[in-house]
Amino acid sequence: MRKIGLIVIVTVFLLTGCDRSNGTAIVNPAEGMQVATLSGNSPHTTPIPTKDLGPFILLQDDFSDPASGWEIFDGDFGRSVYDRGGYLVEAQKDETTMWGTAGKNFDNIRIDVDVRMLTAPANGNNAFGVDCRIQPNGDGYSFHISSDGWFAIIKFENEGSTQLYKWEQSSAILQGNEINHITAVCQGNHLTFMVNDVQLAEVTDETYSQGDISLSATTYETEPTSVMFDDIIVLQLGNPYEYEDRESYSLSIINPTRSQVCYVYIVPSSEEYWGFDLLGEGSTINPGETMTFDDLTSSEVDVKVETCQNVRLIEKYKINLAETSSILLIEPQLLNREEFTDTQGWTSGVVDGGTISYINGDYYSISVTAGDKLVTGTGNFKAEDTIIVTDASLVKTGADSKGIYGITCRMQPDNSGIFFAVRGDGSASIRKIVKGTLVFLTEWKYSDYIYPGINANYIEGDCIGTTYTMYVNGDYIASVEDSDFSNGYVGTAVFSPPGPTTQADFDFVDVYLGH
Repeated sequence: MRKIGLIVIVTVFLLTGCDRSNGTAIVNPAEGMQVATLSGNSPHTTPIPTKDLGPFILLQDDFSDPASGWEIFDGDFGRSVYDRGGYLVEAQKDETTMWGTAGKNFDNIRIDVDVRMLTAPANGNNAFGVDCRIQPNGDGYSFHISSDGWFAIIKFENEGSTQLYKWEQSSAILQGNEINHITAVCQGNHLTFMVNDVQLAEVTDETYSQGDISLSATTYETEPTSVMFDDIIVLQLGNPYEYEDRESYSLSIINPTRSQVCYVYIVPSSEEYWGFDLLGEGSTINPGETMTFDDLTSSEVDVKVETCQNVRLIEKYKINLAETSSILLIEPQLLNREEFTDTQGWTSGVVDGGTISYINGDYYSISVTAGDKLVTGTGNFKAEDTIIVTDASLVKTGADSKGIYGITCRMQPDNSGIFFAVRGDGSASIRKIVKGTLVFLTEWKYSDYIYPGINANYIEGDCIGTTYTMYVNGDYIASVEDSDFSNGYVGTAVFSPPGPTTQADFDFVDVYLGH
């Protein structure tokens, strides 16, 4: 079983929409999401809960701090930015959606936020509001209003949409540039929509039980739509279909290794995605430390723990928290480490298609000057089952940023083996080298974890038995079976398409025992 990694990213997605009033499905506001930050001093503010409710506040932001945790974007199709004491979401192109997520994972919640329309198409054909239980692929629930007084509750699933409550007009929605107070309740299978404390709609749906939240704006015309969000509060609610005193669990991560832990993922075994890093930005589990994660609501979980260099210290599935309360991390067994401070042992000099050199006693550099050519560099370490990790930097991208670089395992004297390849356009694949010729084992896969162009990426290739598995910056790329090679040398490789030179520099190559 392989879970899919999740990262909050900044992208733009061109959407295909239609007029909301005709009852047809509108666009998915969770594809191409923009993560944003709110701040502000609007004249109408969300009521602050009483102190008694304080422990149940999951998120509260008056957006006075531009570093409060939401992301910022400003591009050709719109923007999500701090602006004039609020958080501005603006969709600038016809049939375009912009939004921002909180980078959280909530289940049963109430969202309160103020929103004011700044600009809109003359015919009011737009949509804006809040979204809950957003999945990593963009699916989830949206609570939207329009500048001319319409509202709807929409479910997005598998790149399609369903109006759980069809677009309808309401006098409760203030039009023009007035501030509207939006309340969205996602509790169990009940979805409730209120505007200015007037309940407009309530529906039931059991598709999604948890996920992220986002704030979004869409225009369906050539004229832009821009809205200002302010003062958001997210409250935890109980699940009406579970006992209030439902059992919760704790799990302690014990780190006796020499490695610093930066990433911890604990998710219900039923989930397809790894979700969000529970440590959060800037938090670590240092060598010798123990950290306990409380209030886990699922008794059976999957766990993944990684170092700050995305080396996995543990990846376990279906852990029964009723029986297991702690996990002891194990130091990876390092078989060989090449830091390229010594200019001996690896291929170097002028080779067929380019040059290989040591740079400043720190990097192993492969430069491919011939078009449509693969150049490999290997050391003298030979192994069977291994996990290979490198920090590789693309220095010259090749034609159309299609230069390819990565690590190899089980290399043979005739220049055959397995190549874990990253391409300059942000994609990766596992390829087999047959006497210097590349053969696809997996198709190119684009990943939001891969840094394209002139950038560095941590590349991991697992060569265990007949199974080859690839990760980039901790994100699972692909796994494939091939029985041609049982052992061989560890190395690096660069391929240049016809045109400009492709060059990659390798900072180190670590080889761990595979198991």
